[in-house]
Amino acid sequence: MGFGLFDHDEIEVERRKYIKGAKGAMEVGEEEAYDATGSRSGPPPKTQKRIVSDEPSLASLIADQAFDGCWTSNDVKRNAMTRFMEQLEAMAKELGPELSISATRAANMLATMTVVVYMEERMGAEKDVWEMVVLKARGWLEEQATSQEVREAWFVKIKEMVMSEA
Repeated sequence: MGFGLFDHDEIEVERRKYIKGAKGAMEVGEEEAYDATGSRSGPPPKTQKRIVSDEPSLASLIADQAFDGCWTSNDVKRNAMTRFMEQLEAMAKELGPELSISATRAANMLATMTVVVYMEERMGAEKDVWEMVVLKARGWLEEQATSQEVREAWFVKIKEMVMSEA
């Protein structure tokens, strides 16, 4: 016999809303009717028009955060933030040697900084949803054995990049 931990916090609720929306879930209050054979009866389901955006959704960003608090460059690519990739790759080549760290670690640090800045600067209205996610990411960045001055200098560069795209 097993057990499960069920914690329905706000982030989980938002994530589930996103997943349901991505699967084309029914609108609130809409019910499906089935006949005796288990087939759907009644009018065909309504098709939902999806708005395709160049902007990443908050739910997808939260869902891609690693357990330790970081995002990777692959997460940034997947989340409609590909416009930043060329600049991030160039920055990683500069940051790695500056801190004597691997290119992968530098790329993960920059990807994490990018998502943090993006949430803080472009998703301010949803701060109550992402606040703890950003706190965890900032904690991960602090654990990367870099000085606060270096991190803040890179945050300034990332903020300039993100805000220039606004």
